[in-house]
Amino acid sequence: MCLIPSGFGGAVCAQELELVNDEANVYKLIGPVLVKQDLAEAKANVKKRIEYISAELKRMDRALKDLEDKQNSKKESIFKLQQKMQAVQTKA
Repeated sequence: MCLIPSGFGGAVCAQELELVNDEANVYKLIGPVLVKQDLAEAKANVKKRIEYISAELKRMDRALKDLEDKQNSKKESIFKLQQKMQAVQTKA
């Protein structure tokens, strides 16, 4: 029996689903209730959830990289402005 959690743990659950025989009972937790689920359907759902989570992680990594690039660009701009200010102050 594999209890399919509603959050992470999909990889572990996928491994467990590969180990069970075709006649095993598989249940899905929906709220406080365990609902019996077909093994093939459970495998498909877990695979789909893993793909979704992977895609979301990649999307978040790209977003983080974009923000880091923007941050570095702003740091460079600030550094150049500080150099200009220092140059103006030394002339005055």
